Amino acid sequence: GTTTNNVVYAMSPMYIATEPEIVRSSNVSSDGTQGGAYGANEVVLTPITATGASKMKVVLRYGISEGTFAGAAQGTWDGDLSNRPEVFEVVIGESDGVATYVFEGDTVTVGMMNQAGTAPSTGYDYGVYAKIYPIYTTEQPNTEVSTDYYAATVDTGTYATTTNWYGSWYADINNVHYEFTDESEVISFLNNNASTLSGTTIDLMRSLSFNEAYAKANKSQNDGYYLQQDLNKSICRTVAIGQNGTVKDVRDDNTYMIGRLKDGNCWMLDNLALDPTDNTTAQNLNAGNTNATNEAIANYLNGGNTGSNAGWSSVAVVNKTTGWDTTSPNNAYAYPYVNNASKDTLVTSYGPASTNGQAKVGIYYNYCAATVGTYCYAPDGGVDTPNTDIDASQDLCPANWRMPTGGRNSGEYLALYNKYNTTTDATNVASLQYNLSTPLSGNFYLSSAGTQNERGEWWSSTYTAGSGSNAYGLNVGPTDVRLYSYNRDDGNSMRCLVGE
Repeated sequence: GTTTNNVVYAMSPMYIATEPEIVRSSNVSSDGTQGGAYGANEVVLTPITATGASKMKVVLRYGISEGTFAGAAQGTWDGDLSNRPEVFEVVIGESDGVATYVFEGDTVTVGMMNQAGTAPSTGYDYGVYAKIYPIYTTEQPNTEVSTDYYAATVDTGTYATTTNWYGSWYADINNVHYEFTDESEVISFLNNNASTLSGTTIDLMRSLSFNEAYAKANKSQNDGYYLQQDLNKSICRTVAIGQNGTVKDVRDDNTYMIGRLKDGNCWMLDNLALDPTDNTTAQNLNAGNTNATNEAIANYLNGGNTGSNAGWSSVAVVNKTTGWDTTSPNNAYAYPYVNNASKDTLVTSYGPASTNGQAKVGIYYNYCAATVGTYCYAPDGGVDTPNTDIDASQDLCPANWRMPTGGRNSGEYLALYNKYNTTTDATNVASLQYNLSTPLSGNFYLSSAGTQNERGEWWSSTYTAGSGSNAYGLNVGPTDVRLYSYNRDDGNSMRCLVGE
């Protein structure tokens, strides 16, 4: 065993039976030879129990007949797939071989079915043949030490009783980062990788709060806050899932709640409120604290050369309270526009970043402004549209942060949704809306803000394939979440993340 951070883990050998229990249908002989057609009433064979066993190893012979057979489930099975806690299928008749399965517990049932998941008809050349080896944590009669299976135990020592215990762990093993939501995942990992981990020392570290993670990385506070720009992948990985914190953006001293969510990424839980048209803020924008190059920022703030490629507007970023032009060439596709009129407006919101069910709107950005000039041209501007979805390489997020990727069938918004879409929170909104803290901040289009307190709309970094005018984003209402494609001249909100 090894002790690290008051965590003790030990690997003990397990003992496997030297002689298996053989289970077969009546038309298969004891050596596995097929001996005729399948008979009736053999869909479920007798459950095999080895009292005291920790696992049951099942070795199935296949290739003994035509068709499909399946079986080996902990507990009993009545022939209905939905009633089996563990299911596998082996297609046979192609080549001889074996399939091995290991089930937790001391009981296993080997059964048979056809490809439709129902009882096979009598008179066909179906058959099932299996060897079952009980595996024990202590030596038993007619057993030997297993070279494949081990028993891991974990003792978390004092952490489980302290106030700063978040229940999860992380480890970097052979240059691969692993995270474990609880002790059972640690034990499962050790058991499943015992042979490859032989001789490896594992630094098993408890996951932290954001403040603890910053302090461990030797980062300093500024007026009582850690800096948003100081959070990176390495620090994010050490934070426990579900932890929230508050950080300061060094560019304008705005503070934002952040959270490490179930997808493993660290997300802003407030809308970005950085105003690049503010003179003081503009002076603080540089590649050291913004996810963009100094050249891009200079063109963004002062106007650049248009050239023949996507990339630069011929005018500087501007705050437009009215008249987001749509006529070419002076339009909101081609030039970076923001709208700060609703920056501090309170709208209906959900989640930990909300106060009394409300949160601030923040600033609206068109896509040209959000991506710091990466895609600034009119749909008819003569620039080739991409054949595949592509992601903006820079944006207005803080350094080490970026806009999430998007798409209708992929991207980080979808991955996050899939982590949360099965539950609801106490206010009966979708769990993603709650955990991401999504205010119904609306959007800005042409000359006015719309859909405030009705929906929230956020940009992604993903520019839409085959379109000169659209980019993907997230669209949230009180009861639904959509992956959406917006016109680039829309004024939407922005969120940023630290991700893989």
